[in-house]
This record gives sequence, C-alpha cells and structure tokens, in this order.
Amino acid sequence: MSADDRRFRAAADPRHLPAFLAVCEAGSVHGAARLLHRTQPAVSYQIRQLQRQLGVALFERVGRRLKPTAEGEALHRYSAAALGEFVDLGRQLTGREVDRQAPIRLASVTGFGRYVLVPRLVRRLRQRPWRNARLEVVLRAEDDVYGRVLDGHADAGFVFRASVSHRMTLRPAYREEFVLIAPPAETALFPQQGPPGQLESYVLLPWITYEEGEYLLGAWFEAHWGRMPDGIRSAHHLEDLEEVHDFVAAGHGVAVTTLDAARALRTRRPVRLIRPSRRHVYNQVFVVTRATAPARPVVEALVASIMAVGPPPPRSRS
Repeated sequence: MSADDRRFRAAADPRHLPAFLAVCEAGSVHGAARLLHRTQPAVSYQIRQLQRQLGVALFERVGRRLKPTAEGEALHRYSAAALGEFVDLGRQLTGREVDRQAPIRLASVTGFGRYVLVPRLVRRLRQRPWRNARLEVVLRAEDDVYGRVLDGHADAGFVFRASVSHRMTLRPAYREEFVLIAPPAETALFPQQGPPGQLESYVLLPWITYEEGEYLLGAWFEAHWGRMPDGIRSAHHLEDLEEVHDFVAAGHGVAVTTLDAARALRTRRPVRLIRPSRRHVYNQVFVVTRATAPARPVVEALVASIMAVGPPPPRSRS
C-alpha cells in the first residue's frame, strides 16, 4: 500500500467519495449534482469536508472546468480502485461473478478496438460459449481504458503502452504493424520511383496528426532512423482515423497508422502504404485486467480466443 493509500484510508470519509468522483467526471459541481441527483450545495459541502479532512486542495479551476490537483489525482486513483474492489466484493457475495448472463465489459484504445477487436468479437459471438453473451464495448483514449479497468467498469482493457502497477495485470495480446499512408499515385507526394530514404525528406512533408497517432508517429521514426526529428509540421489535426484516411486520400498530407486500419479503410478510398526500408515496425498491444478482480471464466476464454489469432502476415507489396 502506498503512502497516499494509507493517508486516504486513514483520513477520507468514504461517504464523500461519490461526490468527489462525480466532480472529477463532470468537471463541475453543477454537473456532479446532476449526475448524483443532488443539490449543488450538498455536493459542494461534501467536497469541502473532504478537503478539510485531508488538509489539501483537491481541485483547481482551469477555464470553466474543475481539474483535480496532484493530490486530487492521487485520491481519484485510490477511490476508483477501492470502489471497484467494493463492487467485486458485492458480486462475490451475491454469486453474480459466475453469472454467465452478466455482460462482458471490454474497453479498448480506439484504433485497435475498431479495426481488430470488434471484427473479432463479431466472429466470436457466432461460436459457443459466447453465442448468447451480452457485450459492452467502449472505445476510449488509453488513460480512460486504464481507468475503466481499475474502477471496475471493464473486465478487461486493450492498450498499446504498458503501465506498471501492483493493481493491474498486463499480458501481450496482439502485435500490430505501423505503416505510413500517403495519397494515391495521381496526387503523390512521393516520386513514382518510390519513397525517399532520407530522414530530412519526411520532415518536410505535411503530416495529418491525431490523438493516438502521436505515439505511432514517434515509434515509426524511432524504428526507421533511431530518433524523432525536430520540425515535424502538423498540417491538420483530426479526431478519428476515418477522417485522417480521407484527408490523406484527398492529397492533403501523410500519416502513420496501423496496417489493420489502413487495409480496412482502403476499401473506401485508395491510399498508398509506404515503407522507407525493408524494416517492418511492430508494436505490442496488451490486455490489462485488475489484479484483485474475481475470475470470470467466460471473459478469460473470450480474451484468450482473441489473443490466439495473430495479425495477418505482411504483404510483399504495398
């Protein structure tokens, strides 16, 4: 148990934690009151009491939103994990942890979830023992996936970066390849004889960036040239991979994405897959579960079946 855990367990009144978690989620006392179906003064009172008991400020105002301070972030991690363990205990006492009709709750980073996880789930639900299973699948940013697993809102999560914690168990689940997508030949940013091999040539390109893509971009440059260069220019920053693909296909720039996503989206609008060298850039996807979660064999079997099938072999031509 960490020093923060001991401090919170000794000083924090657990009756005030739902109000604290609601403010973290809503970003305001007004929003938290709506989530909890309480009055704003009641929520404000509980937050003040919690701050008085702990002797620290738990929130700071950033623009119009309330953002947890460093102490607030620590309390959020502790209280979310404690709440998740309480939910698990309730399931064990009522026998619900072995209820095969209980939903299988999965969370995943968006790219892997949309182009690998969900298609595999569609196929698995045609098979026993999952034919009558009910799924709850959410696609979120990586931090949110970890949070949902830790607070008990997901039985398992899929992430592309490992995080070390005694509260979690991580296992390799899938290996995905990173590729550069470029406009088709008629709007090519590269000459017809092939992509340039010099790092400087890529620095000058107009890049289409997106939230998960920042990690992919850095890993791709590190694998090919050993470093992420200075001077990369984001011509456009978008939210979804579909939009990124459409912008690239229309000739507005280039982007690094996963091979699974690129192959799926090429059926809509053509793009070129570019490799500066013969090197294939792979990244490990992990499945994360909470260390204290009760065993659910049906969930374990489903996750194992998803992990059992590796990525398709790389094609010899792009």
